[in-house]
Amino acid sequence: SLCLTLSHSRTRCTEPSSTLSRSICPVAILDSMPEYSITYFPVRGRCSSMRMLMADQGQTWKEEVISKDEWTNGNMRNSCAFGQLPKFSDGDFVLVQSNTILRYLGRQHDLYGKDIKEATLIDMVNDGAEDLRVKYGILIFKEYETGKEAFIKNIPAELKPFEDILAKNNGG
Repeated sequence: SLCLTLSHSRTRCTEPSSTLSRSICPVAILDSMPEYSITYFPVRGRCSSMRMLMADQGQTWKEEVISKDEWTNGNMRNSCAFGQLPKFSDGDFVLVQSNTILRYLGRQHDLYGKDIKEATLIDMVNDGAEDLRVKYGILIFKEYETGKEAFIKNIPAELKPFEDILAKNNGG
């Protein structure tokens, strides 16, 4: 397996006009970073959203890339609850199930709403995105030639519920 370290360091200014690292700041300190790691195949797939979330939050993580042969013939599958990847670690705390990992990261980085109602709306949108992802997977892996035109034609209708939720909640 190939192990990569992706570094997306975050700095925070100690001056009152504090902003993220894109600004010029004479005195900056590095936040302490969690010991995150992801184990997954050499594709974007189900890890894309967690990678984007961690990068957005200025986090660092290590990534262990597993080949299909290693997954099929090795012991990695036995180390994963439910026998599937991605596998995510925060130190010695290990999770599988991509949406569970997203919820964990959202909670940990204070991105999971201010109350139970906002958190539930986030869950609802995430579940809607999962439904759309499943439809896309069926298109790509089973019905590409016969279903592509209808899928593309239906995209506006599929995205409408997300647009409605954003509009109803002031864009977020």
